[in-house]
Amino acid sequence: MTDGSIFVRPGIVAGVDGSPGSVEALRWAWHTAAMHRRSVTAVLAWTADGQPRTVHRQAYVTDRDGLTATAAAVLDSAVARLPACQPPPAVVRRVVHEPAVIALLAASKHAPMLVVGSCDHGLLHCSPRGSVGQAVVQHGAVPAVVVRGRGFGVPGDRRPVAVGVDGSPSSLAALAWAARAATYRDVPLRVIHALEVASTPYPEFLASSGRALVDQANDVLDDALAKGLRDVSPRLCVSSEVVVDSAARALLLESTTSQLLVTGARGHGGFAELLLGSVSDQCVRYALCPVAVIRPPYS
Repeated sequence: MTDGSIFVRPGIVAGVDGSPGSVEALRWAWHTAAMHRRSVTAVLAWTADGQPRTVHRQAYVTDRDGLTATAAAVLDSAVARLPACQPPPAVVRRVVHEPAVIALLAASKHAPMLVVGSCDHGLLHCSPRGSVGQAVVQHGAVPAVVVRGRGFGVPGDRRPVAVGVDGSPSSLAALAWAARAATYRDVPLRVIHALEVASTPYPEFLASSGRALVDQANDVLDDALAKGLRDVSPRLCVSSEVVVDSAARALLLESTTSQLLVTGARGHGGFAELLLGSVSDQCVRYALCPVAVIRPPYS
């Protein structure tokens, strides 16, 4: 089903399951679609094994037809709660009988963005293998946004967009994407490069090498800005900083004062990062604002 609108460009895909958190994720996608003059494709995927619980709890008849009808009603209710917007983005509603991850990855294959909620809100159920949000971030081919918290990205939100860079291709793609997001929202862009200094039993070594490490970190940051902001709008206000901390802690701190946190899907951590958990994974799990995870090339 499609609502009438003048927006006909490929739509932002939003995962919905009827929980309050999923409505917040759909609302974030709705406001973003209005900024970008795109439509929204709202996807509710259900399976026979009780997911999402919202659909199974509300179903009067538990055969396939009854569950499909209930899923459509849950999706319609979420769309009906979207705020007024002139002109409103078109909404394409899809009810799919298959696991949420499979449905969302298929629906977003050619989309500019995929938006889901976090387990904190009960959105897009968690399983022992992890959340749908973590799965689409890991396996998706397009920018994935996991909406954490409430009231972010609405018109009038003046908080900055923050992005972490480490010089990797993934972080440069994240920087370019974040610059575009900040420009659309007409808010400042914060660019962070984290310098993690390992502890050492030889303080004199740390003192002698500290200045060189900071200089090197500033070079990485300057190079990233030169490469990632080539096509930036002249009206975009950009601030940058080298932070002496781990990348995950530095970005999580930024999430306390930002409306959107942007990271690359994989930085320079390599195999060790796979073992310990990536920075993007830590942000998706613990940030206090929506998190966008970008992998190059992005749409």
